[in-house]
Amino acid sequence: MISRRALRSRCAALAVAAALPLGGCAAPPADDAWLLQPIRYDNRMDGAGLAQPTELPYPMRLAADTAGGLWGESAGSWLHLDAEGRTLRRFNLEPGVAHVTGFAAVSPTRLVVTTADGAGGPGAVRLFDTEAMSWTLLQPEAGPLGDIAAHGGAISYVAYAPDATSFTIKRLVRDSGADATVVSPELAGASADASGAALAAGPDGTLYVATSAERIVMSPAGEVVERVALRAANPRVAVSASGAVLWSAPPRPGSRPRIAVLDASPEAGSIIESLVDCDEDALTLGAEVLPLCAVQGVAWFDDGTLVVSAGDEGGAPLIRVTPPRLGDASRT
Repeated sequence: MISRRALRSRCAALAVAAALPLGGCAAPPADDAWLLQPIRYDNRMDGAGLAQPTELPYPMRLAADTAGGLWGESAGSWLHLDAEGRTLRRFNLEPGVAHVTGFAAVSPTRLVVTTADGAGGPGAVRLFDTEAMSWTLLQPEAGPLGDIAAHGGAISYVAYAPDATSFTIKRLVRDSGADATVVSPELAGASADASGAALAAGPDGTLYVATSAERIVMSPAGEVVERVALRAANPRVAVSASGAVLWSAPPRPGSRPRIAVLDASPEAGSIIESLVDCDEDALTLGAEVLPLCAVQGVAWFDDGTLVVSAGDEGGAPLIRVTPPRLGDASRT
């Protein structure tokens, strides 16, 4: 993790309300600023020759790799980065191998993945061994599946009704030999597409669900302990190892947070500037709010740093995000 002091030495400050230019170092970022830094990584395929550095990849789903790194996936294209943003793996799967609807890491090289048989078709939970490049069926399902989270030896995932207008959370205990069980009540209002339900598991097994209409917190047993109506254009939720919860939410009226964009190329900086100039969607961490449009994926690197994929096919930087502060308020 890069400290704020180190980042101050090479900053390009961005005041969202004033639309200041990104070039130069107008002022060191304030302690209450969100720090946004595009990750420049090597995009060459495994075993390829010359390095292919990029700051502008494609939109990705993201998941922490359990060892301080990060996995990303988009349409069968996979990326594995370490905690410093260095590429560990980069490969594409053959078309038709798996239509991924969600994934989570159970080890740095083994992923549990929800897949679909075509758009809206029957789903399955599979184990993807990225070293052996093998897939193991863990649980077939009759209906479509959505996001997935792993905690200890348990896997929780979103199982949609056949018409995709409601869903439940199911749990599968790995290596138990038992079928998955429903652990939540039927939850309405989500659809089996990009605006459907996002799912995350906290360090104590608490489940966090975000939809386009509400946020839901459930006990490890699936009991709903909190349910709040809240609109989100791109539902997302991510929980750190210490229990800090980042939610998607609408921007707060009158909120003008400080934002500092660091070490960005002109093109990446311009895209990030357009993404934070957003009145449609935001990310919230306790009382802190980061306006950010077109969020495609979010995951924690560590307790103080997130990575966000935001943008579209024209350019979706992987952005290392350091929130202004982390405290007890961020845990709700």
